[in-house]
Amino acid sequence: MQMMDRLAISARGWDKDFDPVVGKTLAQHHIWALETAPGKIGVNTSYPTDAEAVAYRQFWVDAGIQIIAMQSLFFGHPSLHVFGNDQVFSQTVDHLVRMAELAEVLEAKYLVFGAYQVRRRGPISISEADDRFLDYFSKVMAQLQGSNVTFLLEAVPATYGADYLTMHYEIEEIVRKIGHPQVQMLLDVGAAYTNRETLAEVRRWAKMSPHIHWAVPGFGRLDQSDQCLDLIQAIWDETKTVSGPGNENMDAAAVCYPQISIEMFEHALLPDVQANLDQLINWVKQIPLGT
Repeated sequence: MQMMDRLAISARGWDKDFDPVVGKTLAQHHIWALETAPGKIGVNTSYPTDAEAVAYRQFWVDAGIQIIAMQSLFFGHPSLHVFGNDQVFSQTVDHLVRMAELAEVLEAKYLVFGAYQVRRRGPISISEADDRFLDYFSKVMAQLQGSNVTFLLEAVPATYGADYLTMHYEIEEIVRKIGHPQVQMLLDVGAAYTNRETLAEVRRWAKMSPHIHWAVPGFGRLDQSDQCLDLIQAIWDETKTVSGPGNENMDAAAVCYPQISIEMFEHALLPDVQANLDQLINWVKQIPLGT
């Protein structure tokens, strides 16, 4: 199993107009997976239509690429909040349900729930926040019976302004409390590095995560930093032979591995998307990983 077989690229790195260039570049590097966002799909970046999602999915299918996940679920919706009043809470439930329905149209397996602004707890206690968060996902999942989409909860470090579910052990605990097979954890390498979480912890969480974000602190470019390399090497070593809840490679569907998605800041690959993407992927190829 090679890194390219498990690598996904975040579509946050470029504007939608560059999709044809990116499609050709990913095919040249034998990368078959994409992590997208609602804002990359249609004309209305806040609420793409099903028809736009179908056309978007077909574009990538024609390029030989599968949409594996969707992130940035609440971008452009500052009024939504898990801990808001009853009306806001209900609207926030409905929005995540809509995102899951959109993911079904895209045939994306995973919805990444980071969105620290939507889950800032402010003055309420952690215990009360946990109770409300469990109630939130209970109501979301009740509306999604029969859905194939899995939600992945993401730790967002306090240094980014978050005040709830900032550490991976908290993600592990809240996932256990929710207790639903379609709500799992996502390991974020940049967050683990920022939080100074140990290699042993990261190895353990890697085996619990069907999808992994690979980023450096501050969402810088991977190929411009040597941060987190020890973590990604440990993750690779721990999961290179794991058969678990991860993706099914189109060329090796009998074995499942956690997908590793390169996470990027918005427009990180502009202005020369092809050259920057080539440079990034070639840098990844040079990283010494066990086979």
